[in-house]
Amino acid sequence: MRNKKRILWILIVAVTMLGVIFGEGTPLTYVYGGDTEAYYLNFHHHIGVAPGYPLFIHILQLIFGDNLYLHMTAVLQIILLTFSVFWLVYTVDQLFNLKWWELLFIWGFSILPFAMLLPEDPVGHELMTESLTYPLFYLFIAETAKAVIKKNRKFFIASFVIAALLMWIRPQMLFCFAILGVSCVYIECTDRIKNGKQKGILKNWIFRCVICAVCILIGIKAVSGLTVVYEKVFFDAPALDYSDQTLVQRLLYLAQEEDQELFEDSQIKEIYAETWNRMQELNTTQEYYSKSWKNWSEIFAAFGANSRALGAVTREKYETAGILADTAVGQEIQVSEVSHEIMQKLLKKYWKEHLALTVQLLPKSFISTVFFHKKQFYDLIWIATCLVYLASGIVGILQLIKRKHMNGAEFMLLVMAASIINALGCDLVLAGLQRYMTYTLGMTWIGLFLLVRPLWERKKGNI
Repeated sequence: MRNKKRILWILIVAVTMLGVIFGEGTPLTYVYGGDTEAYYLNFHHHIGVAPGYPLFIHILQLIFGDNLYLHMTAVLQIILLTFSVFWLVYTVDQLFNLKWWELLFIWGFSILPFAMLLPEDPVGHELMTESLTYPLFYLFIAETAKAVIKKNRKFFIASFVIAALLMWIRPQMLFCFAILGVSCVYIECTDRIKNGKQKGILKNWIFRCVICAVCILIGIKAVSGLTVVYEKVFFDAPALDYSDQTLVQRLLYLAQEEDQELFEDSQIKEIYAETWNRMQELNTTQEYYSKSWKNWSEIFAAFGANSRALGAVTREKYETAGILADTAVGQEIQVSEVSHEIMQKLLKKYWKEHLALTVQLLPKSFISTVFFHKKQFYDLIWIATCLVYLASGIVGILQLIKRKHMNGAEFMLLVMAASIINALGCDLVLAGLQRYMTYTLGMTWIGLFLLVRPLWERKKGNI
């Protein structure tokens, strides 16, 4: 049996790698993403770009030279993707002792996200942050699942390191630290229920949860500190927070013409008024769109247009006034400051509408964690998504309460928590595009498989 499984593992690794190399349509080269050239290839300061990926490419450029470094980037991404799929499937096998045919199902589910993003985003070949964050997220979930299911806190060390690396590559991945926090609280609560109250402050579950929270905050601060050092050392520039510009584009979508009166500074007021005029020309405010979540792609396009309009107007007004910074970094700082000022005023006025907009956009995010997007079938797909979440949550919680088949329930609930946290975070601050949300697509189906697995095991008398 072991020899058969060993052969199966070799086949899984080989087929995965060959599938990524040839199945993505670009077997021997790399693919540019939408922002690749602007953000990652030219090693320069750019607001909103985390250091990890451009630094990764720059190091490869130094090692392999200008002719080979992009090819080597794709090669290393393909190797990492293949290993991450193997490691996730291997971890599930170790935790659940799968049969060979079950192993094939788990492997098939694990490659779903990479297949779903084709042909637009061939993750293995494309020069974008997701080409690293998708595989690393697989490793993160594998290690976190081991910690949760085995109730062994040492696996959190690897999860913590991977979470920090993910955040340094892509700020969106901050949600991994939230997953760590939820997982830690779960382990401490189950330990308290199982063993009762224990003497000594080090064994107090509340104290341990506090220590976990402190470690997570230190980790987040450490990543932010590394970013500050990176910007200072390489570019002599401040590490600017991009959240102002991602929020302001959503708030401009909700704004009204009379909101210019919110600003006391005459220059900010003038910038807002001109930005409003351009948004009306572009039809990128809420009155031009229905309240249906099905129009999410058009709404996101409006968000992006608003951000570009504000940036262009700010530079033009500052240039006219003779105060536009001479350097690109200086101009980024000026745009960031204006965005921050406008964002603060609009958020105070429209925070309720902002939350309502977030709720309006959530369905498409949850769909991305379970199914594909087909606008003509959106109602059916959304109903099916709700049923998957509802059934998985109820079955998982009942299994935990009854303390039966807990491993499958814990894995499913871990994945659900990751999906929900990511969806809420993205739709509150970012524009939750499909590739931002599909991280847990394959894991959702793995979790569903593990939840229903006891049904045929029971029929065979194995449970």
